[in-house]
Amino acid sequence: MVTFNVNIFQVSTGQFVEATLRELAQNHVDDFETYWKSALVEMSQEDKFWDWAFKKRAAISYGNYECYAVEAEERTQGLMMVETQWHFSVVAEGQPLEYVEALSVAPWNRAHRQSSPRC
Repeated sequence: MVTFNVNIFQVSTGQFVEATLRELAQNHVDDFETYWKSALVEMSQEDKFWDWAFKKRAAISYGNYECYAVEAEERTQGLMMVETQWHFSVVAEGQPLEYVEALSVAPWNRAHRQSSPRC
């Protein structure tokens, strides 16, 4: 299982906080559905109806996708799906490229939100 410790910037405090980048798990999908979705609908965000359960299944079923989540303070802060196999650089000929297929940030971390962002 992929797990990396990272620091992310917490806008509300102006400080960096410890976070963990890890493979997408069911609890992250549940967090999106439970805590994010209604706020994303209210904010009219394009990712409001993204199906992270489907993206998770695609990453398991196909060898060319990987899905990750960022957690801080026991909350899912971000979700990402990456395509890892089918693209190659024309600048560094033959070197693989990874495409970010989907990237979603928790509603409370979005800059245009009216209340102060939180980690």
